[in-house]
Formats: sequence, C-alpha cells, structure tokens
Amino acid sequence: MRATPFLSLVGSNRAVALAGGLCAATAMLVWLGYQATQEAGQSTRLLLERRIVEQLALLSVGLAQDMRGAHATVLIPVTPSQLMLDPPYDLAEAFARGFARFPYPEFFFTWSDWGAEAGAATTHLFTRADRRPVWHTLDRLGGPYPVNVTRNPAAMLELVTMARQRARADRPVALFDATISGVPYHIVVNVLYGDRGEVSGLVGFGVNLEWMREFYFDEMALQLGRIGGGEQMSLEILDGNRQIVTSTRPPHPGIPPAERQFPLVFVDRAFLGMLSQRESGRFATWTIRVGVATDNPMVTVEGRADGTFIMISLAALATVAGLVVAVRGVRVATELAAMKSDFVSSVTHELKTPLAVIRLIADTLARGRYDSQQTVGDYAALLSRETWNLSRLIDNLLSYARLSDVKQAYNFEPVDIGELVEEMLERFHPLLVEHFTVEVDIPPNLPPVRADRMAAALMLDNILDNAIKYSDQVRSVEIRARLVDERGAIAIADHGIGIRDDELGRVNDKFFRGRDAKRGGSGLGLAIVQQIVAAHHGYVQIDSQAGQGTRVEIFLPLAARDT
Repeated sequence: MRATPFLSLVGSNRAVALAGGLCAATAMLVWLGYQATQEAGQSTRLLLERRIVEQLALLSVGLAQDMRGAHATVLIPVTPSQLMLDPPYDLAEAFARGFARFPYPEFFFTWSDWGAEAGAATTHLFTRADRRPVWHTLDRLGGPYPVNVTRNPAAMLELVTMARQRARADRPVALFDATISGVPYHIVVNVLYGDRGEVSGLVGFGVNLEWMREFYFDEMALQLGRIGGGEQMSLEILDGNRQIVTSTRPPHPGIPPAERQFPLVFVDRAFLGMLSQRESGRFATWTIRVGVATDNPMVTVEGRADGTFIMISLAALATVAGLVVAVRGVRVATELAAMKSDFVSSVTHELKTPLAVIRLIADTLARGRYDSQQTVGDYAALLSRETWNLSRLIDNLLSYARLSDVKQAYNFEPVDIGELVEEMLERFHPLLVEHFTVEVDIPPNLPPVRADRMAAALMLDNILDNAIKYSDQVRSVEIRARLVDERGAIAIADHGIGIRDDELGRVNDKFFRGRDAKRGGSGLGLAIVQQIVAAHHGYVQIDSQAGQGTRVEIFLPLAARDT
C-alpha cells in the first residue's frame, strides 16, 4: 500500500513528460509553420517578380510585332509593276487591308517615275474612308475599295521630296519625322531602285503622332494585358520625357516594377542598325514599365504571411498539397505564355482584319456612294470573301474549344470519300478557280468510311486551307484517295513552303505555328485535324520538306459492311 504514492509520482512524471513533449511538439509545429509562411511569402514575391519579367517580355514582343507589321506585310510586298498602274486599284485593295489590320497608318502614299517622261512622275495618296487627315482636301478617284485615292495631291509634294532626299542606295528603308500642315507624323518609306541605282519608286505610310499618343497604346496595352494573366499586372508606357502615356492599373508601391526601352519607329528595329548614330538619335526612346497591380490577389497573400502562420501549422498537409497544385499550375501557365502571345498577335489581327474590312464595306454601301452595279458587285464579292474567311476562323476556334464535348455528339455513319472531296472543292471553288491548279484522283469503287460527316468536312477543310495558305510560287494542289489496310486514305499535297524537320513533330500542338509561316493564322488547324482523326480511331501521316511542300494523309476506318 505504501507503493501507491510512488506509482502516482511515476504516473505524474509521465504525464508531465508527455505534456512537455506535446508542448514542445506544438511549439516546433508553430515554429515550422511560421518559417513556412515566411518562405511562402518570399516565394510569392519571387513568383510575382518573375511574372513581371514574363509580362514585360510578352508586351515588348507583341508591341514590336505590331509596330513593324504594316511595313513588313503591306509595304515590302509592293512591286514596281503595281506602282506603274493608274488607277492603282491593286494597291487600293492592299492598302485597304493594311488600314483594316493596323490602326496606326493614317495614310499610305506612292511615288513612281517608271516609264514616265521627265518631270511626269506620279504620286498617289491613299487615305482611310473613316479617318481622313485634317489637312487633306478630298479629291478621290473611283474604285471598288473603301479607300480614298487622290492623284498628285499638292500636300504630298514636300513629303515626297524629303523621302527621295533621304533614300540611299545601300538602304531599302527611309525613316524620318515630318510635319504636314502643322500635324506631326512619323514617316516610313520603302525605297525601290531602278537598274542604274536611281530612286524610281517610293511606297510608304504616315503615322499621326498625336493620334498615336492618344489612342494607339491604350488599345495595345489592353489587348496584350489580357495575355498570360496580365489583367492582374500594371502595364504602363512612358514617352521620351518619362511621362505616362497609358496605364492599365495602378502599380503596387511595395514591389519594384521592371522596365524596357524601345525606339518609337514603326518598322523592324533591325533597320535602325543601317542608320548612323546621329540619324537614329532623332527618334524618341519610349519605355514599357510592368509592375504588380495593387489589387493582385497574390500581393494580398504576401502581405498577410505573418498573420497566417498558425493556420498554416494547423493545416500543414492541406497547404502543402495546395502549394504543389499551385506551383504545377504556374509552371504550366508559364510554358504556355509564349504560345499564347503568338496566338493573340495573330488571331487578334486575323479576327480584326475581316471585321474591319466588312465594316468599311458595309458603311460604304449603306451610304450609297456608288450607283454602278459593277462597283456594287465588286464590293459584294469582297464582302463575301471576308465573311467566309471570318467564318472559317471562328469555326476553328469554336471547334477546338468544344472538342472534348464533341466526342459525345459524333454521329457516325457510312460516308462516301468522293462526296466529301467534291463538297470540299465546291466550298473552296472561289479561291481555287482563280489561282490554283487542282489534280483530283478518287477511284470510283472506294468503299465508304465510318465518319461523322460534319467533322470530316471540317477536317478536310483545314488541311486544304493550309495547302492554299502556305503555297508559294507553284500554286498546285493534288487530292488523292486510296484503300490501305482496310482503311480509307485521303491525301492532300501542295508545293508550298513546307515544314522544317525540327518543327514537324509539333505541328499538331495547339497554337503552334512554324517560323516560316508568314501568313496569319490561329495555329489550330492541324490540332483540330488530329483530334477529329483520333476520335474516329484513325491516324494522320504528314510528310514535308522545307521549301518543297507538304503532304497530309488521313486514314479512317471503313464503314461496317451489311451481312
């Protein structure tokens, strides 16, 4: 009986020891939780700084691509034979597309003395139908396109003289700032030389610097800010005097922004290397500044790290799991950031181009500017073509967005290959009949394939659209069908730019576009083809050689035969 106090003491000591151990474990857990929150706050800050750098690179690349686009896609393709045409309807069509695709050119102009007598050189001024320069008195030539065309306007004589004086035989481009009737402009000119090295042609455009400062960068910052989670970032553009031109959202004062400078020129910046230091120094240097927005949710998490360490210690496992998921999601988002940039710079312009052209044509027709049935018919044909281009792009975007659901809605049935090809050629007839040689070889006794008719049509349309879009000098398309190992095979081949060997394995990835793809596009065509063929339990074979052409062949299972 005397052992009872000893046993109680032993039990009490054990309880104290257990309590002490639990207290120590709790203290350690709290300390670890505190350390974890501090590390999380630091990691969040590092992640925000990385997002700043990524968004800055994204904005810089997107802005550079857009600012050089009018020169690269509108001026450079102009040929001497086009400059000799009078009236210049071919150039009016090209410049109408330039106006629709790029907002910053206020006018295009050409000058040429090819085939002209001494002193008989011709200047043409092309202005927007919806935004005419304040200094220009409209005296337009007739034409089927929604562009005002004026021959030998007096206001352009001094500008043409300045452009000719700045042209040099070792430079394909002349860049300078000029003032027309008190309005400041940035002038970009592509110079064409004659056989003896003399300046024989000019084609250029002018950017109204006042309009550009007020409107252009606002719209570009909003568009590019939507890429890669940029809605939660602060995007600012500063002029040469460090004055803010546009700002999407106020920056957080506790996280330093990143900056990158760019010259205010609307050409590929590589051309500045052709200029002397004195000439290139005439152009203002602007700045892109990217920071974290004040209401960014990640900033809130970083600011409250000290007050949340107890909650993190109590929910350690859940936090770890959440961090793993978050880090994985950020990594995936980072890998897609560059592809999203190309997708938006191209698709944004690809969507805006037909929409803007359609709007210009519709406004022109609504105002009843033309009474000629031929002119109205030309407008209608142009409107129909742009509507068709827009519909195809939207169909591709919507089709890829719902691919996971479309598999549930496929209606498989026996489909005749010859009928599929015939319907496809009928849809593309307006493009093929004028510019392409088409060779079709479809054996009459081919058995039908098991397919969804609408999905198969979309699949073939995308392949043929690529063949047309990326054809080069030889505009020829071959369409053949055959029976291979109990599968129906349809092949479409072109003689276009082809695909590089190192890019061939990625052409089925969404948003991917090769380095040689000069024409705009969404990067979804072959991705849609791959998804549809996989859903049909078939496969795709792509053979291509850069500069030689591409052959795409799809293999679909045959339809079940009735017994």
